[in-house]
Amino acid sequence: MPETVEVDPSDESENLVEVIVGQQAIADRFAQLLNETQERLLVLDRPPYAAETEKSDSRVRGLLREGVKVRGIYSPDSLDVPGGVDEAYSAADAGETSRVHPQVPMKLAVFDNTAALLSLSVGQLVDSALVVHPCALLDALIEMFSLLWEQAVPVVPAKLDPLDARLMTLLAAGFKDDAIARHLSLSSRTVGRRVADLMETLGSRTRFQAGVHAQRRRLLEGA
Repeated sequence: MPETVEVDPSDESENLVEVIVGQQAIADRFAQLLNETQERLLVLDRPPYAAETEKSDSRVRGLLREGVKVRGIYSPDSLDVPGGVDEAYSAADAGETSRVHPQVPMKLAVFDNTAALLSLSVGQLVDSALVVHPCALLDALIEMFSLLWEQAVPVVPAKLDPLDARLMTLLAAGFKDDAIARHLSLSSRTVGRRVADLMETLGSRTRFQAGVHAQRRRLLEGA
């Protein structure tokens, strides 16, 4: 006969995951976790965004001033929203170590390796999320972030002029010439020419490969 296993009522396994419902509840829990962060914050950034994004950004800037290490991986969609590229550069200027990856699978924040906030939303509103406490799932989320980090390309180029720096960021994110032209207020023809020049300089056959080569050749800042 199969052995019957009795569950200890004091077992804490049921407390490993919290379900948060509602934009305000998610914003409040996120703020609480940020305020408790002392060493490191890891973020996967992609839309949709909660209603209090500006307040969250301000709190993250505060963590940077306090010496907390912040790493952010941006999706192409996050750069494509109005002001997205400027915001990514602003975060980098404030001390965030930022990278861009063409396939960010989810919205995620990991606080000091002790908790993670994971969005469950698939529509235009952030209305449900999970808080994951120390367990195998949290370890897996941190490992996933590390793997994406290794594949991603730094947002802020170091040895390019400002225009080519932003072009390289958008290029590595997978943007087409028309979208890059729109973000940089250039003609598509000018963008095409500058992309071709960069790819020739880097010896790259593909656009994303150009970003990877730039990183390896230290034309981009990394951390």
